[in-house]
Amino acid sequence: MHLLQVKALTVVSKDFYFMKMSRSQLRQNSPENSKKHCYGRFHAVKRVFLFLLVLCYPVGVDFGPKWLLAEQMPGRKPYGDKILVERLPSGPNGGHAYRLTYTANVPIDVYWRFKTDFDNDFLKENKFILSHRFISRENNTVITENEYTSKPKVVFRWKTTFSSRDYRLEFVLLNPEATGHNFHYGHIFLNPEGDTTRVVQEAYFNFFGASFWAIYPWSGGMTEFLKYTAQWEQEMVLKLYSQYAR
Repeated sequence: MHLLQVKALTVVSKDFYFMKMSRSQLRQNSPENSKKHCYGRFHAVKRVFLFLLVLCYPVGVDFGPKWLLAEQMPGRKPYGDKILVERLPSGPNGGHAYRLTYTANVPIDVYWRFKTDFDNDFLKENKFILSHRFISRENNTVITENEYTSKPKVVFRWKTTFSSRDYRLEFVLLNPEATGHNFHYGHIFLNPEGDTTRVVQEAYFNFFGASFWAIYPWSGGMTEFLKYTAQWEQEMVLKLYSQYAR
């Protein structure tokens, strides 16, 4: 059983017991229980429902009632300072997809140099990245390797192809099986907006648990991960502005 399921089962077992107790039993246990009977039972039922959702999430792709998807899907809701997270339709191979849109407060040439500096040390300042290594470059194609906090000691090898003519980057995970993925690929393109840069990133991916991760609305889910990533880049490019403004 998944660790998340074990924790949920431990918490919710108490709720099942509470739901079975009669009003007289609650009154005998504590005078306060009689007053809070309805309120407590309502929250017990709610926690049991959430437990059932957690218990079933690995069963299949796209699990979840429509009302949950409608409520938790970011849609076109903006986050923070000009950050937009959207879920996209699945690609030709199925799985899941997203579009992340945000604005960097630097000119496009500056942001392009920042974004294409693959042999760098600043990526390790991202709280989700344990290590970053530049492997090779041939013309406009670069190979890099990252390790992430979500899977320590597992190396993700990425191939990125970039075009300075249209400010576009294409990326693909080269070792999906070794990382527990079925596939992961996407693209990033930049657009100038005066003295700022609009960044649009789209990705397609699939792995065990991706259905739950994509709709999970709290810390650890896709939306919060992407929100952090965008905010981190917005701050980091400003921090390193003098290094890339030439």
